[in-house]
Amino acid sequence: MIIHTNLLFWAAGFAPSPGLVFIHPAHRGDAGLLAHERVHQAQMRAHGWWCFVWRYLQSRNWRLRYEAEAYAVSVAHGMSLQTAAHCLWHGYWLRMTKEDCTLALAQQCASKPLQTLPNGETAPQLV
Repeated sequence: MIIHTNLLFWAAGFAPSPGLVFIHPAHRGDAGLLAHERVHQAQMRAHGWWCFVWRYLQSRNWRLRYEAEAYAVSVAHGMSLQTAAHCLWHGYWLRMTKEDCTLALAQQCASKPLQTLPNGETAPQLV
């Protein structure tokens, strides 16, 4: 289910569970953003919701991994690598330099061949 809401003031999109995505109305129709959130939903299904949330909140390394996988899909949908790396650097408390975020994302984009999710969106392979 996708809900468009102005209450989402801190981000363009948010996937709180495998079955729900919030999208800010200003980003309605943004296929890259929806695909990014679908990757998080696939991560939740693959790793379990509790495990995903715990890792995401408690570990910068896991947060980087989850977001790099999702931003690789954003890049595949047309977001520039530099914009995606800036988002990683600025918005996720990773304590990394912008250059390191760019390198991590570039490695993710190069190492994860894209696959098609059941909903037809593309996503990197989850390990």
